[in-house]
Amino acid sequence: MSNTFDAAVFALALCAFWGCCRLGELTIPSRNAFSARLHVSRSAAITYRSHAGGLESAHVHIPWAKMERQSGADLTFTSPLRHHLSLNAEVPKEAPLFAFLTADGSWTPMTKEWFLGRCRQVWSARDMDYIHGHGFRPGGATELLLGGVPPETVAKVGRWKSLAFLIYWRKLEDLIPLMISRTYDSDRITEINQKLEDFRKAHKIPKKICISRS
Repeated sequence: MSNTFDAAVFALALCAFWGCCRLGELTIPSRNAFSARLHVSRSAAITYRSHAGGLESAHVHIPWAKMERQSGADLTFTSPLRHHLSLNAEVPKEAPLFAFLTADGSWTPMTKEWFLGRCRQVWSARDMDYIHGHGFRPGGATELLLGGVPPETVAKVGRWKSLAFLIYWRKLEDLIPLMISRTYDSDRITEINQKLEDFRKAHKIPKKICISRS
């Protein structure tokens, strides 16, 4: 992938999805809205780790997150981040993490609108359903659970407390069959629900709280 914009979009999409992130934690509201106090920049320290099977993860601290506020949060990303940063190497360090080079040799930050606009183009070309920006976070969590990742690990990746994570999943139960019924069979979903029930018991969370739809 040699297009600087597409490389940034691809990296951001995978980071938001597999990292169970909110897009507002990784994108900029508008071109002139960048704030080093709120948005992660390219100068942030990034640690890369190698894993079995040739996989690589990137670890970075963001200065602000919705729940953690000014304390920020430590995030784990996927390997396309390295390719994006390499392809957009001429973007200055003080720029936002997912900023990209433009055709005239300058650079611009990645806004949420531009990111989702490009995603819509890709999905439309492949006759895929449109996903709203807030769908990356629950989508990543769902995929991790269906892939066999323990609920404790998924909760840690998404920075959910144990109770919040269970309530979050329960609220998605009515939507999940619509999202994944064509991809995963009912036995797999039943297995996930059993793992989450075991998770609830292990953390001594009252069942009546988890089934609340309020």
